Amino acid sequence: MTPASLSVGPGQSATYDVTFTYESRPLEFYLFGSLTWVSNDHTVRSVLYVRPLSVSAPGDIIAFGSSGNVTFPVEFGYTGAYSPETHGLNLPLVLDGFVAQDPDKTFTRGISTGVAGHLIEVPADQLFVRFALFDALTDGDDDLDLYVYYCPDDDNCWKIGESGGPTSEEQVDVLLPGAGSYEVYVHRFETDNVAGGPDANYTLLAWSFGIVDDPGNMTTTGPGFVNVGTTGEVTVEWSGLSPDTIYLGGISHNTPDGRVSLTVISVQN
Repeated sequence: MTPASLSVGPGQSATYDVTFTYESRPLEFYLFGSLTWVSNDHTVRSVLYVRPLSVSAPGDIIAFGSSGNVTFPVEFGYTGAYSPETHGLNLPLVLDGFVAQDPDKTFTRGISTGVAGHLIEVPADQLFVRFALFDALTDGDDDLDLYVYYCPDDDNCWKIGESGGPTSEEQVDVLLPGAGSYEVYVHRFETDNVAGGPDANYTLLAWSFGIVDDPGNMTTTGPGFVNVGTTGEVTVEWSGLSPDTIYLGGISHNTPDGRVSLTVISVQN
């Protein structure tokens, strides 16, 4: 901790740095502790937690073009074998919908006034699923929200995600999704009265890619062996993509202990 002591007057603030050093605990697990500042009159405690990682890589990458490449850095917290694996790129499921005006702006599960629904089947052995709305895919200056429920059978159904920002740019991601039915609801929180009136037409996109999923339009290369404390580069190349759509795929990061991280790549063409 730097500095080791602070002098702070009434109404003032101060900053300090805390440095963590990895020694021997298992990677990928959270460790908890605390830091306490003590004076003659006060004791102020801050809870700290840290998760030492074997691989630190970008979570999302957005790229463009029917063909191209992108290179991104990957930091390594171990010494040993490493391999990036390709999943996708895949086209979206495209679903057009209409949602009426909701007088009280309150979401409840099920198709009703102000709520439109879609039932999407996700197959087994998928690595990642994304459901998304876009401002550009509505008919006006609309604020639509997204709710996702997982229903593995007729007796069980529970909410696993929601996205309710101030526009219609909404997204729900699911890592290692269970196979079965997903209820995806679009809620009309607020729409304009200019383009298309108070109701809204929209397009919902949904992607998934599997644990084993290589349609042949993307390749990934990276170092085969890494050292702790170093940074390597992973290069992704793609080609042959159709125009006027968005592809989605992933690059998983694999160590001797298995798959430890995923970088999702979206290619807009």
